[in-house]
Amino acid sequence: MKLLRLCPFLIACVLAPGQDNSDLFEKAPAPIDDALRARVNQFYNAYTTGKFREAYPLVAEDSQDAFLAGSKDVMKSCEILKIRYSDNFTSADVVEGCKGEWVYHGVKTPTSFPLTSHWKIIDGQWFWHYVKPSMIPSPFSPTGFIAVPTDTPAAADAAAKSRPAIPANPMEAARGILSKVRVDKTTVKLRGYETSKDELQVINEMPGEISLSIDPIPFPGLKITPGKTRLEANEKTTIVFEYRLDDASIECGECAKRVKSTLTAQLHIQPTGQLFPISITFGIPPELEKQIPKQ
Repeated sequence: MKLLRLCPFLIACVLAPGQDNSDLFEKAPAPIDDALRARVNQFYNAYTTGKFREAYPLVAEDSQDAFLAGSKDVMKSCEILKIRYSDNFTSADVVEGCKGEWVYHGVKTPTSFPLTSHWKIIDGQWFWHYVKPSMIPSPFSPTGFIAVPTDTPAAADAAAKSRPAIPANPMEAARGILSKVRVDKTTVKLRGYETSKDELQVINEMPGEISLSIDPIPFPGLKITPGKTRLEANEKTTIVFEYRLDDASIECGECAKRVKSTLTAQLHIQPTGQLFPISITFGIPPELEKQIPKQ
């Protein structure tokens, strides 16, 4: 399958809105920079080996609950892309480029994505610390992000005090977004010996528009028709799968009624980059089914 992007809007994480990027490459004193890089590499090594306990001693005391509560994903590899220092080189935001496997509907796909972590010096050592996000990813924002709601004075105050930050776990954020686009089933059943049809629904619970397309399948008599190819927010459509015996007979004669193997239709969703494999099965005539020994 095509390389599944971990949602284009998450790739925009590298430079979140509201950040002052002019000092991303500000040169820190070599001992400070070397010490930070060593601690960051040690921290993310725990994510590439799956030994997350080794990252815990590098977490600031006031951030330990947040670290333990966050989901842990094993990465293939990670490397430092950018470091932004502040507070006279006692705080830093580190953008890490990681590679891993994105698993969706049982399909594993190699994926690259950025992760941002926040660090501060405590008692002469660099420690990872949690910063509450004030921005969340959205595929429908031109920047790739929207502001965290501030409906209450307390929420507004918290957002005002926190720096714009990339979600601590982009993979977890992506899962939540992708779950809002779904199909009601992944198998359709047709009768391979007569004209028949089945259908499935595509549901869009996202706050914006999506588009869908299906790869063509050159199979005699099979027709796949989506009701719509673009869905607005909170809209759904039906995809009809038909097997037309007359059309199949014109194309291949007697083969139209023969036993058929299972086919797979690839349903693509944009802008999320999702791929839904849809199995198409063909039933056999009842008289043949009766001859099959029961297990």
